Amino acid sequence: MVMTSAIEGFPMVLVESKSYDIPTVAFELDFCELWQEGITAVPKGDTDAMAREVVRLLQNQTFRLEKGMEARKAVEKFRTEETINKWVRLITGIIDGNGVVKQMQAEEEKVTEERAMEIYQKELEFWGQEDLRLFD
Repeated sequence: MVMTSAIEGFPMVLVESKSYDIPTVAFELDFCELWQEGITAVPKGDTDAMAREVVRLLQNQTFRLEKGMEARKAVEKFRTEETINKWVRLITGIIDGNGVVKQMQAEEEKVTEERAMEIYQKELEFWGQEDLRLFD
């Protein structure tokens, strides 16, 4: 799969392709929630690099299969059973009042404020547009 998006948060097409062992070539998206295994990232806007990586995947079956298996493994945590179990744990925890919300939040990967600002600055530099500025 080739993902040419400039901005993504949680692209469902990426979940779908990964679930079928399909590797992805995409522009770098530092803030994308699904940015894990199975993706070959190229610099944002570098269509030549993207084309080279697509050709590499098409010409190298071993590499393509490895990236596909990585992709599939990366979406295992989104399997229906896993998601249902998290919802059941959350809802019963709230009903029981056992502080499960804070515990589950602690288990999730966090992005620090510093990292978020670093990504934001990188996006401003790439786009070169002051109208994207959200913070002073």
